Amino acid sequence: MKTYFILVSVFILFSVPKSVSATDEGYEVVLKLTKEDIVLYAKEVNGLYRDFKIHFKGEFYSRPFWLSVANNPTYAPQIYYEDINKDKKKELIIILNKGYGTGVLQEEVYVYRYINGLIDVIVDNPLAIIYKNIKTKLTTEKQKSFWGTKYPLSILSQ
Repeated sequence: MKTYFILVSVFILFSVPKSVSATDEGYEVVLKLTKEDIVLYAKEVNGLYRDFKIHFKGEFYSRPFWLSVANNPTYAPQIYYEDINKDKKKELIIILNKGYGTGVLQEEVYVYRYINGLIDVIVDNPLAIIYKNIKTKLTTEKQKSFWGTKYPLSILSQ
C-alpha cells in the first residue's frame, strides 16, 4: 500500500505543470526581450491586440484595457528596457499603436519602474510640455518663440 501511495504521489507531482503561462489561456506572444526575461502577451480579436499580459522577470501583470493594432507589422507594439532618466535604474517602456491613417499615427506610451513590482511612471502629454515651456510673442511684424524664457526657437519676419 505504501509503494502504491508513493507511486501515485510521484506521478501527480510530475504530471502537474510547474508554471502557468499566459499562452495557456489563448494568448499569443506579441513581443519578447529574451535577454531581459520580458514577454508581452495579448489576445488578437478582429485585427486588434486586447487584454495584454506582461511577464516581467517571473511575474505576470495584467493590463485588460490596453489596445493595439495587430494586423500591420509596421505599426506593431514596441518594448524597451532601458534607463531613460539617467538614474542608473532601467525602466520598462511599452509603446502601443492605437490607430493609423493618412498622415496620422496615434500611439500610447506606458512606462514602468520596478520596485517590488511594476510601478507606473506618469508620462506627460507632449502637448502639455510644449504649452508649459514654449512662450510666443506675436506682433504684426514678426513672431518669436522661446523655450522657457531665454532660448529663441525661431524668428519669422513678415
